[in-house]
Amino acid sequence: MGFQSLTADEASTLPGFNDYLEGKPLSAQDATTLAHAGIFHRVFRDRMR
Repeated sequence: MGFQSLTADEASTLPGFNDYLEGKPLSAQDATTLAHAGIFHRVFRDRMR
């Protein structure tokens, strides 16, 4: 097993690649349209860095 550093472009070509953790922060508009679980996930993502 090994690891290799990839650029963002290289990583985006991999099957299953997801940039969820790079998304935009939770906005006031999101809070009115997302369900509780969606808000929880956005807050978790935004605060884990």
